[in-house]
Amino acid sequence: MGETCAVTRRDVLIGQGALAFTATLSSGAALAGACATWETATASDFAVFVGETFEVRTAAGRIVEARLASVEPVRSGPDRPHWLARSEGLVATFETSDIEEFVREGAQTCCIRHTSLGTADLYVGPSPLRSGGHVLELVLN
Repeated sequence: MGETCAVTRRDVLIGQGALAFTATLSSGAALAGACATWETATASDFAVFVGETFEVRTAAGRIVEARLASVEPVRSGPDRPHWLARSEGLVATFETSDIEEFVREGAQTCCIRHTSLGTADLYVGPSPLRSGGHVLELVLN
C-alpha cells in the first residue's frame, strides 16, 4: 500500500502521442472508404464496405438489396495501362436473397447505389459457388 507511482512528463507525452496515432489510424480507415468513388476505388477502399448493403436496380427496374460479401484485388502489375483511373482492378461479390432473378436473367447492367459511393451503372452477373448456389459478381477494372 505504501508504493508510489511516478509519472514523468515524458510518460505523458508518449501516452498522448500513442493516443493521437490510434485516433489517426481509426479515422484514416473510415476516411479511406469515405473518399472512394466508383471510378477510382481499389479493393482496399472497398474492403471497408464489406458487410454493408447496396441497392441494386435490375434491368427490369426491380430494386433488390445486396450485401457486399467479399472484395479481391486484381493485380495487373506493370502491365496495367497507366491511363486507367483505377490503380488496380477488383472483384466484388454480393449476397442477395434475390439471386435467382439474376441466374434466370443473366448478367446485366444495373444501377447500383451505396450511401458513400453514390450511384453507378455497372455490369453484374451471377457467379456459381462450388458449394452450390450463386453470388452476384461485379468486376471493376
